[in-house]
Amino acid sequence: MRTPRVSAPFRGTTRYAPLAAMVQQDQARKDDIESWLYMVVEWTSGGLPWRKLKAHDREKVLMYKQDVRTKPDILEDFLYNCPKKEFTRILKYVDTLGYYAVPDYSFIYYCVQHAATANKIKDTDPLDWDPDHPYFGPIEIPGEGKVIDLEVEGGASTKDFSKRHAKEKEKDLSDKTRKIKRAAGSKK
Repeated sequence: MRTPRVSAPFRGTTRYAPLAAMVQQDQARKDDIESWLYMVVEWTSGGLPWRKLKAHDREKVLMYKQDVRTKPDILEDFLYNCPKKEFTRILKYVDTLGYYAVPDYSFIYYCVQHAATANKIKDTDPLDWDPDHPYFGPIEIPGEGKVIDLEVEGGASTKDFSKRHAKEKEKDLSDKTRKIKRAAGSKK
C-alpha cells in the first residue's frame, strides 16, 4: 500500500464518496466500506438525506456526512427504514479505522447478518423483482475466472471478444518486443 499523499484530487461520486475523498485525502480499504454503506442505506431506505444535492454541492454533502456522525437527528434521517443499531455499528467501526488498517470484514458481515436476523429476513427470501421464487444465491461459485458467454449486439459473443482481445494484446506485445530488439541492435 502506498504512503498517503498530502492532498489527493477528488475521485468518486459525490453522493457515495467517503469523507476522505470529500476532503481530498487518499482513500483506503475503510473508505470502500463507507461508500458501500452509503449505497446500502440508499437501497434500504429509498434515498440519502443529501440526494437532492448535485455533484457541485460537494461542501454541503460533506457537511451532511459529518453531521450524520455528530447529530442524532441527522443520523435518524440517514438511517430511516434501516436497521439502525447494526448500520450505526458499521459506521462507527469504519470511523475508528486508519489509512493502513485492514478492516475486519467478518465483523461487518456479522452486523449485516444480525440485521437480517433481527428483521426476520432469511437468505432464501424472494428478491423484490422475483417475488414468486425463493432465492438460492448464485448458481456457480464466483471468482473462477471463467468467461461467461453472453450474446451481444450483432450476434457476437463475449468469448469472441475475449479471443480477439487476447490476440490484439499478443500482437501489441510482439510489436513492442520487435521495437526493443531493433533499438538494441541499432545501438551496437
